[in-house]
Amino acid sequence: MPDKSIVIADDAFKDSSTQMAIISDSQDAIDYAEKNNLYIHNHNYRLVKTIAPTCGSNGYDLYQCSCGSEDLRNVTEATSNHDYVLSDDTHVCLAGETQLYTCTKCQTTYDVELTEDCHSFTENVVPPTYEQQGYTEYTCTVCGYTYTGNYVDKLVTPTPDPTPTPTPDPTPT
Repeated sequence: MPDKSIVIADDAFKDSSTQMAIISDSQDAIDYAEKNNLYIHNHNYRLVKTIAPTCGSNGYDLYQCSCGSEDLRNVTEATSNHDYVLSDDTHVCLAGETQLYTCTKCQTTYDVELTEDCHSFTENVVPPTYEQQGYTEYTCTVCGYTYTGNYVDKLVTPTPDPTPTPTPDPTPT
Protein backbone atom coordinates (compact mmCIF):
# COMPACT_ATOMS: atom_id res chain seq x y z
CA MET A 1 0.00 0.00 0.00
CA PRO A 2 1.55 3.34 -0.99
CA ASP A 3 2.35 5.92 1.63
CA LYS A 4 0.01 8.89 1.25
CA SER A 5 1.35 12.38 1.06
CA ILE A 6 0.86 15.15 -1.41
CA VAL A 7 3.01 17.59 -3.26
CA ILE A 8 1.53 21.08 -3.48
CA ALA A 9 2.51 22.80 -6.70
CA ASP A 10 1.32 26.26 -5.83
CA ASP A 11 3.11 29.37 -4.59
CA ALA A 12 1.00 29.44 -1.44
CA PHE A 13 2.74 26.36 -0.08
CA LYS A 14 6.18 26.62 -1.74
CA ASP A 15 9.33 26.97 0.28
CA SER A 16 10.86 30.14 -1.15
CA SER A 17 14.42 29.29 -0.09
CA THR A 18 14.60 26.16 -2.25
CA GLN A 19 11.78 26.78 -4.75
CA MET A 20 10.73 23.19 -4.08
CA ALA A 21 7.19 22.13 -3.44
CA ILE A 22 6.33 21.25 0.11
CA ILE A 23 5.61 17.59 0.73
CA SER A 24 2.90 17.23 3.32
CA ASP A 25 0.28 14.84 4.56
CA SER A 26 -1.56 17.41 6.70
CA GLN A 27 -5.30 17.64 6.24
CA ASP A 28 -5.04 21.40 5.53
CA ALA A 29 -2.67 20.74 2.61
CA ILE A 30 -4.90 17.97 1.25
CA ASP A 31 -8.00 20.15 1.51
CA TYR A 32 -6.17 23.03 -0.19
CA ALA A 33 -4.98 20.80 -3.03
CA GLU A 34 -8.39 19.28 -3.64
CA LYS A 35 -10.14 22.67 -3.45
CA ASN A 36 -7.70 24.21 -5.94
CA ASN A 37 -7.51 21.17 -8.21
CA LEU A 38 -3.76 20.84 -7.69
CA TYR A 39 -1.52 17.89 -8.47
CA ILE A 40 -1.56 15.26 -5.72
CA HIS A 41 1.24 12.71 -5.66
CA ASN A 42 0.95 9.47 -3.73
CA HIS A 43 4.40 8.20 -2.80
CA ASN A 44 5.12 4.62 -3.74
CA TYR A 45 8.31 3.77 -1.87
CA ARG A 46 10.45 0.82 -2.91
CA LEU A 47 13.35 -0.72 -1.02
CA VAL A 48 16.58 0.55 -2.61
CA LYS A 49 19.18 -0.90 -0.23
CA THR A 50 19.73 -2.29 3.22
CA ILE A 51 22.59 -0.97 5.32
CA ALA A 52 23.77 -3.27 8.12
CA PRO A 53 24.54 -1.72 11.48
CA THR A 54 28.20 -1.34 12.42
CA CYS A 55 29.92 -0.50 15.67
CA GLY A 56 29.64 3.21 14.92
CA SER A 57 26.56 3.56 12.67
CA ASN A 58 22.93 2.53 12.75
CA GLY A 59 21.65 0.13 10.13
CA TYR A 60 18.50 0.82 8.10
CA ASP A 61 16.46 0.07 5.01
CA LEU A 62 16.47 2.90 2.47
CA TYR A 63 13.22 3.30 0.55
CA GLN A 64 12.84 5.68 -2.40
CA CYS A 65 9.89 6.98 -4.40
CA SER A 66 10.07 7.68 -8.13
CA CYS A 67 9.82 11.39 -7.28
CA GLY A 68 13.15 11.17 -5.41
CA SER A 69 11.74 11.26 -1.91
CA GLU A 70 13.59 8.93 0.47
CA ASP A 71 12.50 7.25 3.68
CA LEU A 72 14.61 5.37 6.22
CA ARG A 73 12.86 2.40 7.83
CA ASN A 74 13.70 -0.48 10.12
CA VAL A 75 16.46 1.49 11.79
CA THR A 76 18.68 -0.81 13.83
CA GLU A 77 20.86 0.58 16.58
CA ALA A 78 24.60 0.47 16.09
CA THR A 79 26.18 -2.66 17.45
CA SER A 80 27.98 -2.44 20.76
CA ASN A 81 31.61 -1.54 21.19
CA HIS A 82 34.32 -2.59 18.77
CA ASP A 83 35.87 -6.03 19.24
CA TYR A 84 39.42 -5.59 17.98
CA VAL A 85 41.71 -8.58 17.46
CA LEU A 86 45.18 -8.84 16.02
CA SER A 87 44.71 -9.31 12.27
CA ASP A 88 45.57 -12.72 10.86
CA ASP A 89 47.99 -11.21 8.35
CA THR A 90 49.94 -9.27 11.00
CA HIS A 91 52.73 -11.40 12.40
CA VAL A 92 55.17 -8.96 13.94
CA CYS A 93 56.63 -8.83 17.42
CA LEU A 94 59.72 -6.66 17.19
CA ALA A 95 60.15 -3.07 18.33
CA GLY A 96 59.59 -0.65 15.45
CA GLU A 97 57.22 -2.96 13.57
CA THR A 98 53.49 -2.24 13.22
CA GLN A 99 50.69 -4.54 14.35
CA LEU A 100 47.27 -4.22 12.66
CA TYR A 101 44.08 -4.76 14.66
CA THR A 102 40.67 -5.37 12.99
CA CYS A 103 37.20 -5.19 14.54
CA THR A 104 35.46 -8.56 14.15
CA LYS A 105 32.07 -6.83 13.88
CA CYS A 106 32.59 -3.96 11.43
CA GLN A 107 36.07 -4.60 9.97
CA THR A 108 37.46 -1.17 10.92
CA THR A 109 41.17 -1.24 11.65
CA TYR A 110 43.87 0.57 13.57
CA ASP A 111 47.58 -0.05 13.90
CA VAL A 112 50.10 0.13 16.71
CA GLU A 113 53.84 0.62 16.35
CA LEU A 114 55.61 -1.61 18.83
CA THR A 115 57.97 0.12 21.25
CA GLU A 116 59.44 -3.17 22.50
CA ASP A 117 59.51 -6.82 21.52
CA CYS A 118 56.29 -8.62 22.47
CA HIS A 119 56.69 -12.32 21.69
CA SER A 120 54.22 -14.73 23.30
CA PHE A 121 55.84 -18.16 23.49
CA THR A 122 54.50 -21.67 23.87
CA GLU A 123 56.85 -24.39 25.07
CA ASN A 124 57.34 -27.86 23.63
CA VAL A 125 59.54 -30.04 25.86
CA VAL A 126 61.47 -32.78 24.05
CA PRO A 127 62.73 -35.24 26.67
CA PRO A 128 66.22 -36.70 26.40
CA THR A 129 66.77 -40.22 25.10
CA TYR A 130 69.77 -42.53 25.06
CA GLU A 131 70.54 -41.27 21.54
CA GLN A 132 70.01 -37.50 21.87
CA GLN A 133 69.87 -34.73 24.41
CA GLY A 134 66.57 -33.19 25.52
CA TYR A 135 65.58 -29.56 25.04
CA THR A 136 62.66 -27.12 25.04
CA GLU A 137 61.47 -25.56 21.78
CA TYR A 138 59.88 -22.12 22.19
CA THR A 139 57.51 -20.83 19.47
CA CYS A 140 55.98 -17.35 19.33
CA THR A 141 52.21 -17.66 18.74
CA VAL A 142 52.16 -14.27 17.02
CA CYS A 143 55.04 -14.28 14.54
CA GLY A 144 56.17 -17.92 14.49
CA TYR A 145 59.73 -17.18 15.65
CA THR A 146 61.26 -20.27 17.30
CA TYR A 147 64.34 -21.02 19.37
CA THR A 148 65.53 -23.89 21.53
CA GLY A 149 66.91 -23.82 25.05
CA ASN A 150 67.01 -25.65 28.37
CA TYR A 151 69.18 -28.46 27.02
CA VAL A 152 69.35 -31.66 29.05
CA ASP A 153 72.07 -34.28 28.59
CA LYS A 154 71.08 -37.51 26.89
CA LEU A 155 70.37 -40.45 29.08
CA VAL A 156 73.29 -42.61 30.12
CA THR A 157 73.04 -46.25 29.15
CA PRO A 158 73.21 -48.22 32.37
CA THR A 159 76.10 -50.64 32.62
CA PRO A 160 75.05 -54.12 33.62
CA ASP A 161 76.16 -55.42 37.00
CA PRO A 162 78.98 -57.85 36.57
CA THR A 163 77.87 -61.46 36.94
CA PRO A 164 79.27 -62.72 40.18
CA THR A 165 81.69 -65.60 39.89
CA PRO A 166 80.46 -68.53 41.89
CA THR A 167 82.48 -68.92 45.01
CA PRO A 168 83.43 -72.47 45.99
CA ASP A 169 81.68 -73.91 48.91
CA PRO A 170 84.24 -74.41 51.68
CA THR A 171 82.71 -77.62 52.87
CA PRO A 172 83.12 -80.61 50.67
CA THR A 173 80.15 -82.73 50.02
